[in-house]
Parts: sequence; C-alpha cells; structure tokens
Amino acid sequence: MSLCARTRAGLFYASRTLLQMLMLDGQSAGKHRSVPRGHVLDYPRYSERSVMFDVGRKFASVPFLEDYIRFMGWYKLNTLHLHLDDQVNSDDHRSWSMKAFRLKSDNPVFHDLLPSDGQYYTRQDWNRLEEIAAANAVRIVPEIDTPGHAGAIGAARPDLLYQGGTPSGGTLDPSKPQTLAYVESIFAEFLPWFRSDVIHIGGDEASVNQEDISIVSQVNYLNQLGHFLQWRGKQVEMWGSADFAIGLDKSFLIQRWINWGDEAKFNWGEHGFRWTESYGDWYIVPFGPDYFNPKGVRGDALYDGWDNRTPASVMGPHGPTGGQIAVWNDKGARDYDYENTVHGLFKDAIPAAGQVFWRGQAHDATGAPLSYSVLRQSIEILQYGPGTRLFSNSRL
Repeated sequence: MSLCARTRAGLFYASRTLLQMLMLDGQSAGKHRSVPRGHVLDYPRYSERSVMFDVGRKFASVPFLEDYIRFMGWYKLNTLHLHLDDQVNSDDHRSWSMKAFRLKSDNPVFHDLLPSDGQYYTRQDWNRLEEIAAANAVRIVPEIDTPGHAGAIGAARPDLLYQGGTPSGGTLDPSKPQTLAYVESIFAEFLPWFRSDVIHIGGDEASVNQEDISIVSQVNYLNQLGHFLQWRGKQVEMWGSADFAIGLDKSFLIQRWINWGDEAKFNWGEHGFRWTESYGDWYIVPFGPDYFNPKGVRGDALYDGWDNRTPASVMGPHGPTGGQIAVWNDKGARDYDYENTVHGLFKDAIPAAGQVFWRGQAHDATGAPLSYSVLRQSIEILQYGPGTRLFSNSRL
C-alpha cells in the first residue's frame, strides 16, 4: 500500500482517507486490518475549505480551538478564520457594551488594545495553535477588521474614530492618514505571529449608514493597507462589497457574504477576482435573528442546500474557489460560551462542510446520489477524529 501526494497537506488528507476506510470496515475497534485493493484519485472541489469563528465578540479558549482544528482536519477542512477584533452592541443598538481586540502584545505601545474582559491570546498561545494547525493541515487566517467593526482599536485611539454613523464609536475614519499609519503599525506588530500566507483585513460595514463614509475613501484605504501587507509577502483577503469592485485591487481574495438584493447576484469572478462563498445563509448567530440560524445548522440542511441556495448567477467557470461556514457572536454580551453553546449549534455542520467543500454531493458505485442519512451512518462511527478531548459527551 502506498500514499502519494504532491504536498505535505495532500499526504495528510490521504492518511485521513485511509484511517477512515479502516474505521468503516465493519470490524470492532482494534481489529481493523485491511482495506479493499484498488486505486483512488482524490482531490478537493475548493482550495479554501473554511470555518470562521468570531472570537472578537466572544472569546474561544485555546483548548477549544485546538480540538476544533483536529476536528476540522479529520474532515479535510483546511482554514480556520479567526475574527480577532470587534464590538458588541447593546440590545437597543444605540451603544456598544463591549469592545475587544484578542491579541496581547508585550509592547507597551499597544497596551490600550487589551480587552476589558481580560481574555486574549498571547504569543505562546498563538504558537501553540499554529503548531496544532500545522499537524492537521489547517492554516489559521487571522482577521483584524477595519475600518468598520473596529471599536476596540478606536477605544485605544479615539482620535481616529469616524464621528458620524449610528451607533458611534465602532468605525475608524479611513480618510485620516493617521488611521492607516496606526493600523499598519498593529499589523506590523503581529505579522511575526502569523504563519499563514493569507491575512484578512475585514473591510465590511464601515458604518451602519453606509453612505456616511465615501466608497472612494474606503477603497483607497483598503488598497493601501492591502499593499502594505503584500509588500511583506502576504496575500490579502477581505469581505466583499460590490460597490468596491471597480476600484479595489483585483489581487485581493474576496469573501462574498451578503445574501440579499443585487449584491447576492454579483459574481466576483466575472469582475476578475478570486472569491470564496461565505454566504450569510450559513451563518450561525447564537440568540440572533432567525435568518442567521440561532438554533444552529444541521448537516442535512448544509449538504442539501449549499448548491441549491447558491444563486445560479455566481456559478459556472467564474464560481468560487472556496467555501466557508461561520459563527458570529453579535449577541456576545450574553452569558454563553463556545464549549457549551456554540459547539452544540455548529458541530453537525462540520462533517457536511467537509463533504460539500471537498467533493460535493456523494454518489454510490452506480453514480446515484446519496442522501445525507447514508453519510450520517459513517459520521456516527468517525466522530471527531484522533486526538480530540473536549467532546466525549457530545457525540455527532
């Protein structure tokens, strides 16, 4: 028996396939001995197969993230996107109740970025996550979101805040040269932490009233910030807004997320961009509005609905090169956590995402499509994969 691949990650995925075949051979644990003879050629549908956690508005512990990385690798998901800064708005949406930036620098210049709840990742924490990720063929894509969703940065530098919009205090003014300079200094401080070749710069929802801040100033700011990172050897990723498409650097990777109006029909590929399908229909927002799945996403719904609910206008030769499912914590000020709440809402979608993003719908030996109920029988055996520790009382 031999496993062949062009990359180390490819060899890892081949080993997952082999281990899963052994587990599904019908023998009891410890008695797996052989797999059918044959030749398998296996490769992914999407190059980016992503899970996103909003840890800015609700902190996720290092042990939790470690086990999710192992869980993801088992189902061949290769990108953990961490949204590292944000603010949580009060229930009446007129003020911010908490602002957090989750990386702790030992440089006193950045002391004011530390979150008030005292929950953050140190360089040692980050190194540990990077090591676990490398062992499981997962890359960690860090997101520092500006100029919108930047209340934590604005709390450290209130002179850079945009004074319009509702509520105030969450948006940096992209037209101020000092804004770009300070944000670049933050990235420069933490770039040595990040092993991924992709860095996410956010770029979405610069204000509640989008017309308050000119599109030109936002695009200019994002282009300059992106070029700053490119000069340091990084690929730039950001959230998509069709209004930005004309002026935005086409080398940036785009995540399409808006699932309403004309924006949902906009095909970034036709405008010269590579893009990931991060469709809002597959968001999970605990306690959030009904259209963002506050009760979670079942694997059956994702498996049956991913292609069917993706608009036909964005499919075809200019379709996505990646897919992402996401947890957002818009209600992060409420009393819940990742281990006991978020995981229960999200876990069932992970194996389905692995199937959809790697291969699409499964078929039997005759070519007939398989229902998710058939795949679920295998998932009940495969569970979370080797090395996970936290989920023994929460079976798939």
